[in-house]
Amino acid sequence: MRVLFLRPEGAEVPSSWRGMEIVKISIFKPKCLDYELPKNEYSAIAFTSVNGVRCAKKLPKFYRVYAVGPATAAEVVKLLGVNPLVPRNYEVSELVKEISEEDSVLMFRSQLADVNDVRVVADKVDVVRNYTLELNGDAVSAVRRILEDCEVDVVAVTSPSIARVVAGFLKPCVLVASIGPTTSKVLSEAGVKFIEAEDHTIEGVLKKIEEVVRA
Repeated sequence: MRVLFLRPEGAEVPSSWRGMEIVKISIFKPKCLDYELPKNEYSAIAFTSVNGVRCAKKLPKFYRVYAVGPATAAEVVKLLGVNPLVPRNYEVSELVKEISEEDSVLMFRSQLADVNDVRVVADKVDVVRNYTLELNGDAVSAVRRILEDCEVDVVAVTSPSIARVVAGFLKPCVLVASIGPTTSKVLSEAGVKFIEAEDHTIEGVLKKIEEVVRA
């Protein structure tokens, strides 16, 4: 079984997993952005992606760190040397619940991220957009050909941004696997049928694919 895994550049995806052949294509390349820190004090900082950590060149004084999931947490440990708090379910909405008890939080996000998911704590959170994702046109063309020619059995879609790009290329011959609710929302709005991982990680997507395909 061939699985096409679509991830931003820099994300770690295995080349094979329990008999699955994994084709990895990065259709976005992260680019760090210059930014200025707000002139506020914060009780915590929060990261919603690995790239957000890598592009955090300036940090305020902080007491606690939050990370949206295990991959982001591992990057925090690697670059900052501290163990962050991680929500039980690896979604921004769950991270928001975790930080709701904080006095004030500085959150690092993509320039493309929709900040509506933090509106319930908007009075406590300042958002710094410290990176963006640049589309790789050649990679998109390759993905389009693969999907339209049904050259893979499954495509794993791992972010809302990726979902918006590839939704129009998907055909019934390919099983679509979503990493979580925000990605699923974009696919659903595009009329795409999909399965969704219970554990919103790379491994969680692979486990869900295995469960459905071998059922």
